Amino acid sequence: MDSRIIASILTKLDKFNSIKYYTLGWSKEGEYEITKKLCKIINSENIFMKLLDNYYDQFTLEKLFISGGMHNMYANIFLNLRNYFLKQTKILFHGHGLDYMFQGIYVSSRNLNLFGRPTIIKKLINLDYSNIVDNYINTISYRVKNVNFDDLININYKKELNYNLKIKLTKIIKESREFTDNPHKSWNYLITHNLSRHYSNTDVLGIGTNAEQRKIANDNELFDFYMSIPEDHNLNGKIMKKSLILENSKLANIESANTRYKISASNYEITLNNYINKILYALTNNKKYKFPSGKRKTWPNEFEILKESSYFRNRINNLYDSNALRENLKFINFEVLKKKSEMFLNSNEYNGFAQFIFLLITLENMFEEV
Repeated sequence: MDSRIIASILTKLDKFNSIKYYTLGWSKEGEYEITKKLCKIINSENIFMKLLDNYYDQFTLEKLFISGGMHNMYANIFLNLRNYFLKQTKILFHGHGLDYMFQGIYVSSRNLNLFGRPTIIKKLINLDYSNIVDNYINTISYRVKNVNFDDLININYKKELNYNLKIKLTKIIKESREFTDNPHKSWNYLITHNLSRHYSNTDVLGIGTNAEQRKIANDNELFDFYMSIPEDHNLNGKIMKKSLILENSKLANIESANTRYKISASNYEITLNNYINKILYALTNNKKYKFPSGKRKTWPNEFEILKESSYFRNRINNLYDSNALRENLKFINFEVLKKKSEMFLNSNEYNGFAQFIFLLITLENMFEEV
């Protein structure tokens, strides 16, 4: 969505009459297939950049130094791509950040349920200053999910850690009150007050190792506009979808590699089609009705990577005996960590544990280097 809007605008400017579209992926299935359709519409060359099959266990030191140990270093998939770029490519434009600004992915909301299961349709939650911190801790979408930290944290540290977390978040909310009395605007301030610490910032740092870049979302006027938008306007990606339809309806009608429906489809349309396809798949067993997964999607599945990689399986098995972690993360209950790690490796449950595992391995790498 982000790159389509940027490409459609740049192609209308005289100085950008020869843009190149770069697509990164594990294979030419999925994202690259879609991008070929887009490039045909905007008359652009499409260059495929293949991720190494073992990319996640390569460039370890580079990923660590770029992340500074403050982010999941393995989320950075943009290193070692310079050889793919054409000589005339001087600047890389990308839409990092536009998703949380204009697709509403971090709006304080909840997913509506249908037949007892959550859908992708979101509804604003009632937010006030008495519950904003607890709502953030328990519902923000980029939190580590499916991990019971009550078990993983030694009892002597629980109260202190929870207290310090809430104190820090409360301080940020207090800062926001200098500018607004709207809890939803304070929520946005909580999300954006320090974007360099956002979990996906390694994407931007990684891209910058290859060429000069322009992150459109960093434009101050655009950011001011984002902060002025009523929250319900941002729900379910309405602004981005409508913008793309107005800017280039042909690009808007091309499907998304992540959903297989036209990218401008409403969340209501996608939800309905998902249920129809599930029924059709159950009746026919035809894979064309399955939801895209794994390496056909834009982003790899961390759960699958950890389970399939011998390198990471070995790292996970050694976490329990890690002196670096034991010396620096005394609040972790390593007996529980060992049990959960074994369950993670030997079952299809605890898929949310992958994010936590990557963070632990990142910290282990950092502690061993310093």
